[in-house]
Amino acid sequence: MWLKTPKVFYSLIPAVVAMLLVAGAVMVHNQYKAAIQSQIIAYQQTELEIVRVVARSIEAYVQVQVGTLKRTDIAQIEEEIFTQFIAPIHLLEKGDAWIYAPDHVVFDPSSDFPTEYRGKSMAEIFILQSPHGARNYEAMTEAVMTGKEGVGSYIWLPDKGEEIAAWTPVRVNNLVWTVGISTPLPEIIAASGIDNQNQLSIIGLIVVGLISSAVHVLWLTNVRRWQRMEAEFQTNQQALYRAQKMESLGVLASGVAHDFNNLLVGITGQAELAKVKLSPNSPARAHIDHAITAARRAAELIGHLFAYTGQNQPEVTAIELNELIQNNLMLFQAAIPKSIELVSDLFVPLPRVNGDRGQIQQVLMNLIINAAEAIGQNRGKVTVETALTEITSLNWGQSMPTNEPLYPGPYVVVTVKDNGSGMDADTLSKIFDPFFTTKFTGRGLGLASVLGIIRSHKGGIEIQSTPGVGTQFKIFIPAAIEEAAEAVDEHPIIDEDYDKLILIIDDEEFVRSAAAGMLRVKGFDVVTVDNGEDGVDFFRSCPEEVGLVLLDLSMPGMTGEETLAQLRAISPTTAVLLSSGYSQSTLPQRLKELGATGFIAKPYTSDQLHLAIRQYLQSSPV
Repeated sequence: MWLKTPKVFYSLIPAVVAMLLVAGAVMVHNQYKAAIQSQIIAYQQTELEIVRVVARSIEAYVQVQVGTLKRTDIAQIEEEIFTQFIAPIHLLEKGDAWIYAPDHVVFDPSSDFPTEYRGKSMAEIFILQSPHGARNYEAMTEAVMTGKEGVGSYIWLPDKGEEIAAWTPVRVNNLVWTVGISTPLPEIIAASGIDNQNQLSIIGLIVVGLISSAVHVLWLTNVRRWQRMEAEFQTNQQALYRAQKMESLGVLASGVAHDFNNLLVGITGQAELAKVKLSPNSPARAHIDHAITAARRAAELIGHLFAYTGQNQPEVTAIELNELIQNNLMLFQAAIPKSIELVSDLFVPLPRVNGDRGQIQQVLMNLIINAAEAIGQNRGKVTVETALTEITSLNWGQSMPTNEPLYPGPYVVVTVKDNGSGMDADTLSKIFDPFFTTKFTGRGLGLASVLGIIRSHKGGIEIQSTPGVGTQFKIFIPAAIEEAAEAVDEHPIIDEDYDKLILIIDDEEFVRSAAAGMLRVKGFDVVTVDNGEDGVDFFRSCPEEVGLVLLDLSMPGMTGEETLAQLRAISPTTAVLLSSGYSQSTLPQRLKELGATGFIAKPYTSDQLHLAIRQYLQSSPV
């Protein structure tokens, strides 16, 4: 075949190769530009997911401060928001997190933020920055001033280049802020490795072109091979991006959960101490009980963040579903518009179910919010019902979304129904798919998480929906087998002749104050120190007088691990109870090898702390 080819064909090969090289160079350049644009879009979505998580955390915090604690010192709350939620966020080395109110920037008084910019709005700040090279900020400024969510780019300093940003509003009552993250585009490109891949693509194209000049068929073969490699590379890049995104969200969620848990120790502890000092008939006791209940629910929500990062396992307990629903009706009602009536119809007597209380509450919240959103701004009703049913092989099919059959036996049924817009068959077939949503701002994870939780509880879901009529979700959870409960002393009292000290080592003053107060009420003598060095020095001065050390793991200066090692060098037998806002599953094995006696997770209640102290007071290291 090649011998029969006219010689003029071979003379044309260099020209063809040159044309192909030019065309290939253009293609690589366009792919490079497309890869950068794709990376920008992906990174903006990552930033947007992060600021949404932070915004919801800030809303919960401000709701507690303003709604529950009735604080009016907004400037101080803003400073706390910046310190606890904004300052710790760092996606890449030069990335920044920020928060603006419509009329001023929120800042940390100890930061190096220019003095002349403080107290000014974003628009005013960018105008001041314009002589230094700031530009392309108008769209973002308008969104921030009006409290709208969005993504975009701008230039603050020419040396940093274009910055990729995402922002979302924080709304609590009449308070509005906007939380955002900005990252220089050059740093995003460098972290993604697009430049290196572009260079490799160009080199590969040149090699392919040179080979094509010798053997046309081999050139075609290598083009196909390059295309396959490019497709695999794109697939790997997408997988890497997803992994990095999940890791970033996991680190953020874990850090937010840790800080919240420290705060909740102080909130719960001080509330319980205040309750102890009130008379039994004081009308303030009911308000304090509500505050303690709210703090415990906040702790359960923080548990969801740890579960999201894979740092803990669900805690299965016997749950009274009727009680859970009744206790949360006000919370559920607050989450939906006032134009929608939320009613309950609970079956009595209803057996308990075995499950994770926080996860079941999450299921109910997701279904109620979905029902309310189906009604929209119209007047409507959402009904929550409970019932008891018997599942047999004759009355349960194989078409439920969990794709797993239910074992025969008694089941508790929770029904959430609405008179909203309903769904057609096509929508019903997709509602449990991750990231599928019919809402403009939805993430498509609510019903997917409901499905996962119910599947993990060995339960089932049944859905009925008619367009224009409404939707009904039925959740089936196996009824628990009741067993005789052993009598447990929930409020043990310390022996009156116990004369040893409890040493608390924690860098957070409100944690030390709360824990010390809890223990003193129970009859313990307590000494507190705010760092590992002073704690070791005090313990060294009187090791025989200390019965137990309550040691925080996350401290500046001498770490919890270093403090534990020095305590063990002084006394191998004194009980050391570790405490942290992080999950116990993240504890390094070395802490156990150093002789940690036990662990108590923050936040803890007075009874939980007392029980842990009594359990480990005379324990040897494990």
